[in-house]
Amino acid sequence: MRFAVLGDMTNLRLFLVLLLLASSSANAKSAHAGPYVGSLGIGVMFNPSLFLLNPQIEYFSKRNFAYGISAQVGLGSLVFLGTVTGTARWKFDIRHPNWHPSAELGLGMAFASAGYLNEFGVHMLMGGGVEYQVTPDIAVGTTLRFNFAPPLQTFFFSWPIFQGRFSL
Repeated sequence: MRFAVLGDMTNLRLFLVLLLLASSSANAKSAHAGPYVGSLGIGVMFNPSLFLLNPQIEYFSKRNFAYGISAQVGLGSLVFLGTVTGTARWKFDIRHPNWHPSAELGLGMAFASAGYLNEFGVHMLMGGGVEYQVTPDIAVGTTLRFNFAPPLQTFFFSWPIFQGRFSL
């Protein structure tokens, strides 16, 4: 069974080639140009399998530490799962100036369509990712998140496969 969001492997290969070309075309030195960073991610959620939209806004209080708010919206044919979460993200320096791995923690609320034990509950997340700084104002990357929503009695995995970040 093929996952409908990713389509066939040709589209996935094209996406990866375009991401590689975009990431190799610049030589930016800073992690971000301003204190506010907005992002939009698209990807997938698993358990259940849903299409994911992930807008986020962050404020960098220090060079490698940001806090902000993130929304994850999982859409399917009969199921809806969403979260609004306060997040903290730490970026780590490595030897390459354009690559920035990060770790993320969050606490917020989750809401879901019928089919879950409750339709509203607490949400906790932890995750990590990597981004490539294309220009001083633009970065592309991906993030893997483990999500816990105890009142909904669910664990789900979210993966914004493509996430674009930009300085505001």
